[in-house]
Amino acid sequence: MRTVLKSRRLITTVILLMVVATCSAISVFAATDTSASSDGVANNGSLNLQHQSSFSRLSISLDDSFKPTVQDRPSGFEVHIPSASLMDLGIPFGGENAFNRYLTGVQDSRIIKLDVKEKENEVVIVGKYKFPSGKDALAKPEMEHFDFAQKEQGKFVVDFWYKKGPTVIEAERARRQVETKKVTQQKDEILLKEADKKALRERRIQESKNSLKFCETPLDHENTLWVKFRAEHPVLNFNTYFPEFIPDHRFEYKEPPGKSEEEQMIRLALKLTRENKHALVVKTVDFLEKEYPKSKFLNEMAFLKASAFYRLELYDQGRALIQELAKKAHGTEVGLQAASFLAVQAFRKEEWLSALDSFMNIRKEMPNHPLNWLFRYGSAECLYQIRQYEQARVEYEWLQKNAAKAQIRAEVAFKLGDLYFNRNQYAQAIQAYVPAVQKNADSLMQYPQVYMNLAESFFQLEEYGRAEDAFKKYLELARAQPPAWKASLRLAEIHSIQNPAGYEKNFTETVNQYPMTPGAVIARLRMLPCGHHGGFDLSSGIRYITSPEVKNSEDPSSFYTSSLTELLGLTEVRTLLSFEQDEKAIERGVAQLRENPTIEARKMIEQGMVGGVKRLLEKQLDQKNFYGAIAVYEKYSDYLPPPSYDPVSDEMRLKIAKFAADKKLTTLALKIIEPYRSGDVADLKIAANEIQKTLFLESNNDQEDRAFIEAKSLWNGEKFDPKDEKQSAAFLDELASIRDQSKLAVERDLMKALYYQVNENDEKAFEVGKNIALKLGNFKPYAKAQTWAYLGELARKVNDSAFSAKAFHESRLLAQKLTEKDQPEFDYRHLSNVPSVSYLYTSEGEALEQQQKWKEAVALYSEAIENKIGGNHVLYAHARALLKDGGRDSKLTASRSLEKIKQSQDDDVWKNLAQKALDVIAKEGKDDVEKRK
Repeated sequence: MRTVLKSRRLITTVILLMVVATCSAISVFAATDTSASSDGVANNGSLNLQHQSSFSRLSISLDDSFKPTVQDRPSGFEVHIPSASLMDLGIPFGGENAFNRYLTGVQDSRIIKLDVKEKENEVVIVGKYKFPSGKDALAKPEMEHFDFAQKEQGKFVVDFWYKKGPTVIEAERARRQVETKKVTQQKDEILLKEADKKALRERRIQESKNSLKFCETPLDHENTLWVKFRAEHPVLNFNTYFPEFIPDHRFEYKEPPGKSEEEQMIRLALKLTRENKHALVVKTVDFLEKEYPKSKFLNEMAFLKASAFYRLELYDQGRALIQELAKKAHGTEVGLQAASFLAVQAFRKEEWLSALDSFMNIRKEMPNHPLNWLFRYGSAECLYQIRQYEQARVEYEWLQKNAAKAQIRAEVAFKLGDLYFNRNQYAQAIQAYVPAVQKNADSLMQYPQVYMNLAESFFQLEEYGRAEDAFKKYLELARAQPPAWKASLRLAEIHSIQNPAGYEKNFTETVNQYPMTPGAVIARLRMLPCGHHGGFDLSSGIRYITSPEVKNSEDPSSFYTSSLTELLGLTEVRTLLSFEQDEKAIERGVAQLRENPTIEARKMIEQGMVGGVKRLLEKQLDQKNFYGAIAVYEKYSDYLPPPSYDPVSDEMRLKIAKFAADKKLTTLALKIIEPYRSGDVADLKIAANEIQKTLFLESNNDQEDRAFIEAKSLWNGEKFDPKDEKQSAAFLDELASIRDQSKLAVERDLMKALYYQVNENDEKAFEVGKNIALKLGNFKPYAKAQTWAYLGELARKVNDSAFSAKAFHESRLLAQKLTEKDQPEFDYRHLSNVPSVSYLYTSEGEALEQQQKWKEAVALYSEAIENKIGGNHVLYAHARALLKDGGRDSKLTASRSLEKIKQSQDDDVWKNLAQKALDVIAKEGKDDVEKRK
């Protein structure tokens, strides 16, 4: 096909040469050229541009053997026709100039320029787009196109149309709507925040009134402390499998039948054991060890001797011998029995680490022993006791699948929940207990404790109905068990939560049913502060709190004793307050706070102390004994809530401050009112009025948030005119409400700088803007890059090239690291987004050039070129800086950059400037040669 095409071109060329001999190329082309027809088609027979209302159509006369492609370029398009020449488009030889003149008139509303270039192996048609302007200007001007071949007409066609999208006006309107919605949302958030604060203030008012009304509020987590239970976790009993007190309990010795002296001595030792003559057993075994040191029965006889020591209560000798046998006879039945006895002894004495080590050694030495599951159970229990819950979980889960007995498998399933219970993960504990109870219902009679733990988990999660059901099920199964007081106490507490009026009856039942348990003590403490005080008066109640009965009720295995101690402290303070012993209550409260209680306990004790202080002040003020009130205030004011937190306290402070001012006690008056002052000097009357008139003192931060939203709303509003004095005054007043130390100071100064710039006061804008640069540390990268770029532009306008270079440099470093996830944060009118990295390079370079820092500018442009940033603009700037630098080989290096611009496909201003610069360099080179001659 290529060969045919070339032959055809050759024939065409010969014919055209013959025509040229008779007429000029121009006249020939002119004869074929036609003007634009009435339907809008400009046609020379080769290339037509037809305009329609919704699209523009470019038609090219072209044989269908060619395969053109259409490519986009920044401001237009290119049609590449491989293996073609102008003659293939119907352009006669010598008619190129006339054709180019024709192309200058080919345009419409979408395509304003066409250019056709014949290259070595192709023809390229270059077109430039034109987009609507004015009110119809597109926010994102883009052109779409579609090409196809009209084979029957011998044409290649490309249709062009504007890509659908909003106009600049529509986009701006949408942006304004989004901004308005955003501002409205921010205002709503502030109003909601203020409403929440007012609601909080109302709650504080109620709290301040209820400081001494703890008996009138429900018994719940907000009003009392709960004694925190430990999981009921019965420890494994080894007595069924291994001895706990005598090593050879249930051990069967081998009695030799022979008549040798050795065998007779062994039978004698065993006979003496059966006769409980243990001292003679020791002597007999000693004789055997001396006379027959290689006897195969020595290990068993040494085990018999060790057991005899235990029976004689010679525990140290027996233990030493058992330890020796555990090492020497490991792997045998005697060694297993000895090691197991040591492990069980350590387990019984709660020497958990020692027991764990022994169990682990037994498992390692005898991995296939039938009782291996028991050793793992012992390991799991030791790990549980030393709070290695994750390792214990692994052992329990193994036992749940592999334990020899179904009852053991059920037990460990129940105990898995205890691991979560002891970590206060009550929801996870319930998830473990419930399926275990459902699956192992037959084992609940042997292990009712699971109901106790399940019920307590529900109780801690405040699911009182489910907790009550589980506690009752536990009592049905185990009412006589020692921990049953826990269930009775919790049921009394649940019933008191549900029916506060009957709390005394509920707790009295627990006292009567379990009188000698910690449950009775806790029940009495519940009744002591309120109602009939559980039958106590003030002196007997305080004696009871400090009595041995209460002290001895502490049981670390059943509950956390610290939680009982905190309940005792709270009960003592509340009891004293109930009997109006306010000063003693405050003193005891201070003592309790020194013990560093939990946050919940501290809060309730402090609340009671505050009630006592306020009641003392109230009594003095009601009696008009202001000096007495001052004495109370001086002694206890540190315990009162902060100013504006408690309105009752605020009112009392105000009354005392007024009296102090009247009596010229200036220091005291100023000390009292100082916390209410918001920075401005104000006399006592103003401070008092503020406290009396408003129950809510707005903080500086709240005022600043409101002022900022108002200022931003004004600035971004469509109706705001910065040149209008009234509007500007309102705007600047809002900004003035924001302090320098505020978190909003940066955006305040940014709006202020934009305001001055819009009002053509660049110097003042820059003066404000310089301070912004010092406060950008906490902002995100995009906001920093955006602000630095704006400051660079400001500095350029006021000719501060040093600051401008620094600002563009900082913005460039940040911009190079930005990703698509980094979005604009500062959305202000007249504030541009982050410019392109190319723009920042050239702007920084120009600022360096203004300072005549040519070498730094050259290095900067070189970096941009290496990173392929900036195109012809950066290449030209690089050459310009090199020529200014005047260093060795600067002209040569500059010429290379200029040549790259000249050879580029972009027909822009830099190409013309590059050519001029090359001409100057060439002229200077000729002049230099002439001078040398």
